[in-house]
Amino acid sequence: MYIGFALMLLPISLPGFVSNTIGALSSCTIPVSMIVIGAILADADIHTMFSKEILYFTLLRLVVFPLAVYAVLLPFHLDNLVTHIALIMSAMPAGSTTTILADKYGCDAMFASQIVFVSTLFSIVTIPFICLLP
Repeated sequence: MYIGFALMLLPISLPGFVSNTIGALSSCTIPVSMIVIGAILADADIHTMFSKEILYFTLLRLVVFPLAVYAVLLPFHLDNLVTHIALIMSAMPAGSTTTILADKYGCDAMFASQIVFVSTLFSIVTIPFICLLP
């Protein structure tokens, strides 16, 4: 991390093969995290997938938070583009790193995987509605 931070700040360029290798490895992050989530969800019971806790979190994440952001930004009369970017960013589903971090630190990776799955599933419907806000 420190090396990456130093490379970002200093005018040092890495050799092409090193930059290409780092780029190739970084492009694998999301597919690998999806494989981990899928492997964890393979053991999940379908009845617990839509439990009250998961649906509550999904409602908060996809509806309540974006509406709260909208209510906070509305009195400032910001540029429409800025407001919509903030709204869309706040309406995104739970990130896949949630599961990775839960698993790494010995927390409930199954619950985290279910939240990622359900919030991503419902975001297909909620994000277009959030985009319709004036």
